[in-house]
Amino acid sequence: MSAVGSISRILAYSRMILVFFTVIVGNVIYIVLQSGRSDIFRERAGILTNRDLPQSLHTPDRPRLLGVINQTKGNIMSRKLTLAAATLAVLCAFGPAMAADEVNVVPGLTAAGAPLGLHGSDPVALLDQGKNVEGVAAQTAIHDGVSYYFASETNRMAFEANPTRYIVQNGGFCTFGVSVSKKFDGDPDFAAVIDDKLYVFLNEEIFQAFMKDKAGTISKAAQNWKSIQHTAAKDL
Repeated sequence: MSAVGSISRILAYSRMILVFFTVIVGNVIYIVLQSGRSDIFRERAGILTNRDLPQSLHTPDRPRLLGVINQTKGNIMSRKLTLAAATLAVLCAFGPAMAADEVNVVPGLTAAGAPLGLHGSDPVALLDQGKNVEGVAAQTAIHDGVSYYFASETNRMAFEANPTRYIVQNGGFCTFGVSVSKKFDGDPDFAAVIDDKLYVFLNEEIFQAFMKDKAGTISKAAQNWKSIQHTAAKDL
């Protein structure tokens, strides 16, 4: 197994462990709160005791009334805490992956539940046709936790049949930037297909610099990517 593959597997296992322990802690909190043994919970949830009821409610049904009120409040509070624990689990699961900036994605999530790569451009059109064509959300494919848009069903199916061929190199970051150990944005308007591989660049000026030494830039980028792939862009 390669060093990059080993690191990826370690990161995946770490996220799984974080999720596991978060769920365990959430369940423990839920059980404790349900048992009514936490004074803090009782205070936050507004649990009532005999002395809290107004004199007008001092009736034979008083114990049952207290039970109904407190059970309702307790259930609401417990649901809130359980939801908070679930949210924390999701953050633990996905936080480390996004922080590493392994793929250049647009902030936020698509309707498919994954961040958008290649700024929404169709990677199949870029590679096979040499055109920057904007994809549509109706034609979405997810690969390695990243959503990609396509201009047609045909292009989406071609990608799904062989995603490795169409995935933009260096995580979709500017190849010239990666060649100098930086993670600059990669703009699909400035793309190149070399040896059937797709590369993107920051802007026109950087693209022209790449054109002066294509082989050398690609070689340096490939070497540097091994060491910076799992490093956040802001830390480079």
